Amino acid sequence: MHTVSVFSIRELKDRGAYSGTATLVSAGGPCLLTAAHVWDLLNERRPGYFGFTGRVRDGQKGIAVPTSLQVTRYRGSELGPDIALIRLPAIDAATAEIGGKVFYNLDRRRAETPASDTVQSLWGVFGSPGEQVTPSEAEQQWQMGTGIFASGASPVRSERGGFDYAVIHTWNDGRDGRPQSYAGLSGSGLWRLGIRDQEGALAWDGSVTLEGVAFYQEYDTRTGRGIIRCHGRRSIYGLLDGA
Repeated sequence: MHTVSVFSIRELKDRGAYSGTATLVSAGGPCLLTAAHVWDLLNERRPGYFGFTGRVRDGQKGIAVPTSLQVTRYRGSELGPDIALIRLPAIDAATAEIGGKVFYNLDRRRAETPASDTVQSLWGVFGSPGEQVTPSEAEQQWQMGTGIFASGASPVRSERGGFDYAVIHTWNDGRDGRPQSYAGLSGSGLWRLGIRDQEGALAWDGSVTLEGVAFYQEYDTRTGRGIIRCHGRRSIYGLLDGA
């Protein structure tokens, strides 16, 4: 409901070039939360516009936004930091909501998840591996292949240079619908879904919180095992305070 794919567009009739993933958030106004290098990639291609879209349905097309926007970003190496907040025009925000997407509320800051609760959680990165994103030539629309890559264990956390990080482990080998590579997931949200025991079976308790932003992936081609490195929630709040 909050995840969108991001494309660089040289002209409004252009199908666009896929650049990464972002999360629609409300933070003193409508914004896109993503990785800083996703924003940099959009500008390196010098588009003049970028587009974003989620589910393409009922003739819905991507939403074109000028690149001349207010952006707060921090970018270092593959170890981080790598996070950005892009402020959107109100008219495009309204269009996004009509298109079936919802802005996650970051104006209401949530308490940290207690450590004792992390076992009863499902952690996932929701986004678009580049190999699953294909433009529809017939209608010049953008289609998003949404992936859910979760680990039953809580992420491995660390702090460095005033930013916090969370690493989740992945398995990707091209089988059972898994992608060969998670490239393109940069900018995706790291989400926590609460799990409860219901009559001896685990069930979703209805809670979902945005816990971070993915910005780097790596994996061993021989084993298919890899990691997705994310910023944590403290980094998100720090970004908002600097915006």
